[in-house]
Amino acid sequence: MIRKFEIRDLRDVLEIERESFPKTPYSISVLLYLSRYYRFMVYDEDRILGYVVYDTTNGHVISIAVRAESRRAGVGSELMAAALKECGSLWLEVRVSNEVAKSFYEKLGFRVTGRIEGYYGDEDALIMTKD
Repeated sequence: MIRKFEIRDLRDVLEIERESFPKTPYSISVLLYLSRYYRFMVYDEDRILGYVVYDTTNGHVISIAVRAESRRAGVGSELMAAALKECGSLWLEVRVSNEVAKSFYEKLGFRVTGRIEGYYGDEDALIMTKD
């Protein structure tokens, strides 16, 4: 079930965050900030399997992550479908080197529409969009 983030989800979301982004996980304070100012949805099946954060005003996907054992099971696709349904179109940044994420987004119908040099400090980002 996809539903809005609640404070009780924080521990699970932190686990997913650290597992998915070991070099640059969001802190508790950043996650709480995101939950206050953006749409923060979780995929809940007795525990949180994934989450997506996006801006409803412009369709910017700020973050999406899924537990490793739940990847390739449709969790990420369902989260992105919920965001797309609400926003109508989506866009996001992805590391140039992140082949797994780029492939996932391409399978969902995203296409590369731009590039931001040095976006991640040490690496460029591709901008991918889906209308």
